[in-house]
Order: sequence, then C-alpha cells, then structure tokens
Amino acid sequence: MRCYFLSAAAMNLLSMLQAVYGLPMSIMSWWRRLRGRRKETGRQTSPLLQLPVELIHRISNELSPAGRRVLSQTCRPLCEILGKSALATRLSRDDYCEYLALIARQRPDYWVCEACIGFHRVTTVDTPENPCVPTCSAGPRRWRYTGYGQRDRLDARLFRVDHRHIQLALKYTRLRCDNYQDYLDKLLAPCVDSNFETYLWPYRQPNKLTVRYSAFPKIVMGNDGNLRFLLLSTWSYQEDRSQLSLPAMGDLKICPHLRLPYGARRGAGRELGSLRGILTPFLLNEDSNERKGLYFCCYCPTDLCVKKSPGRLFLSAWQDLGPEGSPMDKSWRVHILSSLNSSRGHPHLSHEPGSILRLYEQDKSKQNRTT
Repeated sequence: MRCYFLSAAAMNLLSMLQAVYGLPMSIMSWWRRLRGRRKETGRQTSPLLQLPVELIHRISNELSPAGRRVLSQTCRPLCEILGKSALATRLSRDDYCEYLALIARQRPDYWVCEACIGFHRVTTVDTPENPCVPTCSAGPRRWRYTGYGQRDRLDARLFRVDHRHIQLALKYTRLRCDNYQDYLDKLLAPCVDSNFETYLWPYRQPNKLTVRYSAFPKIVMGNDGNLRFLLLSTWSYQEDRSQLSLPAMGDLKICPHLRLPYGARRGAGRELGSLRGILTPFLLNEDSNERKGLYFCCYCPTDLCVKKSPGRLFLSAWQDLGPEGSPMDKSWRVHILSSLNSSRGHPHLSHEPGSILRLYEQDKSKQNRTT
C-alpha cells in the first residue's frame, strides 16, 4: 500500500508545525538509525515518511482505532512506529467492521459482510432488484436477521438496496472500474412498480386506489467532497374504488420514522415521525386547486414533498444513504427500521431541511449543462 494521506497544503501546514515544535527527527531518519542503514541516494520516498516521528504519533492519535491499524500497515517504517500499539488494541465489532471497510476501498472484487464480519467475493447477480448473498455462509435469512433484526431494511415492497450494493456502487464509481460497468448500471437501475400493494399481512386486501411506486438511485459528489448514494422515491395515489383517505392509502413507509401504519400494525419500535399529521390536511382539503408542501425527517437525512390535485396525491422523498464506509456507520443504520435500533434509542442524524433535494437536483442540472 502506498501513502496518499496528505495533500500539498497539509504538508505545508505540517512543515510549519515541525518548525514551531522543533521536531527534527523524521520517520526515515528514525528508521535508518533503527536499522543501521545509511541514506540511499536517489531513492524516492513518500512525503509522509519525512515527517517527525512525534508528529506521526500525534496524527495517529486523532484517528479511530480502525484507521490507526490501517495506517500502521501502510509500510514497514510506520508499522515499526505504530504497529505494536495499533495491532495490540483489540477492536470492537463495529471498529473491526470499519477496519475491513477501509481495506475494501481498494479491493473491487470484495464487499464487507455485516453478518459474519468478513470479506466476500462479489457476485454480479446480486442487485437491489434481486438481492442475494450466495457467497456468505450465513444464508439469506440469517444474514438479514443478523444485519437488520427482521426480513428487510424497511419494506420488501420498496427499492431493496443493501449496504453492499451502495458501497460497491460508490467504489466502482470512484475507481472507474470498466470491468464492473455493467454491474454498476444494474446497481443504479431505476425501480418501477405500477401496481404497488397498499395493504400488508395480516390486512391483505385489494387496493382501493391506483398506486404507482418508483425509485431512482443516483451517485453524486457531496458538499464534503465525498461521493454519496442518493435515492429518490415517488408514490402516486389516484382515486379508483375509493376516495383518497388515510385508510385507503393502507401501509406506507417513507423512512423508519415517517410511517403510516394500517390498523394495529406498528412494526419495530414506536412511530417517531408525523406522516399522518402531514398528510391529513391534504386529504381533508377539497379545494380544486393544487396544493404542495415541503417537509423533512427530524431523525434521518430525508426530504419529503407532498402534492395534492383533484383525485390524486403525489409523494416524493429524497434520501441520503451515505458515503463509503462501514455497514455499522450511523449514516446507514439510521435508515434501518429494526428492533435493534429501537433498543439503542433510535439513532438519529440531523440534516439541513431541503439539502438532500437540492443536492439531487443540482447534480441533475450539472449533467444537463454538460450534455
């Protein structure tokens, strides 16, 4: 592995720190003194290895335990300096999963499994349209109950994207893997259900409304400079056998917190959001004019738009499913409706209202300007 951790600006800053703190001994000089080697002329070394040993220790102390272990495995000099302390630290389950995720960033043929906490080879038949884990010995049922505490992340009727799909799509986009371009297209393929079932077990019955569901995944560059996986989901409800009403809409999940349970169905944990309160004014209003409202989830990065016209209700939800990272990261776990999250006090991740919508649409406008 090569050292690509510091930019030119960071190197200038570290040079100033070296001058201020008076740290003369660089890693390479320390390494040669330790090994009794003389300086080799004409040999290229990484700028990172020119830093003082003390400064490297200060930098490593700012890293997570997983990041410190990866840094210690970058090269032999860093391993000698950081290896004993970094490798001796016993990583927790979450930290070890983060460590594997860092290693997997440069391994396009592997993904990190949150069920058995290990690497598995990629199989291109595994897509959100047909999710499967044939390379995991846990099997699909055990894998889902270990990762989610239930059969699905949110709802089997929706876009069934798992963390490995998101990470592989982000990785192939960043690495520009030509060998996996066809697989990347499958991972980002839209999902359309023209006959979306509104009632779930044990209240299954024919739809009273004509409902269409669509999902449009997209990878964009976030404001922090990292690629992010965004998802636009839409629901179109049109009057058919019944007028628009909450009972006629049945069971609906925008996110783990904005939910509309039907009957006594509550799912995992209590209903944190106020989707019922958002939709009720639209359904009670009999005005022939079109109404529109913008909302957001207080617990996860989700923006919501509600449009009401005569005989029709249209919902749009924009979600940020996170950047490259561990399946244990909060940026992903916050999108899981699970009793595991309920027992942990419902992890939440706030965001600026409307920022996910703008990021999704801004990327679209940039693409339109370039074409």
